Amino acid sequence: MDEELENGITLLEDILQSYNTGKEYHIFFPRCAKENEEDIVYFPIFEENMHGTLTLKVWAKYNLETYILEGYIEPKSKIMLFDKKLTNFKKKKFAKNVIALYEIFYTAQDFMNLSEDSIEYIANQELLEEKIDDYKKLFKLVLADEELAIVYGVKKIEPVKQEVAKIPSQPAQATKKVDKKKELTIKELQECINKIDTKNSSKEKYMLKLMEEVGELARDINENKRMKNNKIEGTVEGEIADIIYYAVCLANVYGVNIEDCIYKKEKLNCKKYNRKNMFK
Repeated sequence: MDEELENGITLLEDILQSYNTGKEYHIFFPRCAKENEEDIVYFPIFEENMHGTLTLKVWAKYNLETYILEGYIEPKSKIMLFDKKLTNFKKKKFAKNVIALYEIFYTAQDFMNLSEDSIEYIANQELLEEKIDDYKKLFKLVLADEELAIVYGVKKIEPVKQEVAKIPSQPAQATKKVDKKKELTIKELQECINKIDTKNSSKEKYMLKLMEEVGELARDINENKRMKNNKIEGTVEGEIADIIYYAVCLANVYGVNIEDCIYKKEKLNCKKYNRKNMFK
């Protein structure tokens, strides 16, 4: 693990070398994003100040699918980070994040020698997506650190409020907050998924994922893995949700209106099985 950690830190330092203007800079964990159906990572680069603190200078934009550094983005606000002496400590504290990041770039390298139409390219893209998902899960631990949460814009620096003495009053009667979930239609589901995940060139990918999720559902049904205490991962409920997701992805790629197809298919089934229409 120590060797993998050192490889990850070396990777971070190599990316930092491309941003060399003669001053002292430090780099930290990136955020993963999707742009034009491509996987992008943004590395925060910090400038060292006179007093040993660090200020966010730029975000280095790295394209994983072309494996090139595309440029630098100015931050919306100049956020100050902890003492520079703690940077390596934080990297080692979140060692799994550094290793997961290294695995992402190691996987991305394989794209350079693959044709986009090849099965190997699709399989490697699947692997890259899994590596990115692993990193995102670990990244939540980084955001649990208060100083880092502020840097990444998850938590705002709140001004210190002065306490003002108030005359005691009768306590208001507590009202129970009810969490009401909006009912989701099939049309809305298609529209929501279409906003974040529609790749016309990835029909095979969606089909492979759908088959994979059906296999996982069969396993969970066989082992009777059900959702408990709202923990849905690795359960029958979770796999059914995944199957619906990738089925909708395929429908979006082919321009299929699922609601319309369900109504039309029901009419055929009524004639085929000589029964009443379930929607009437």
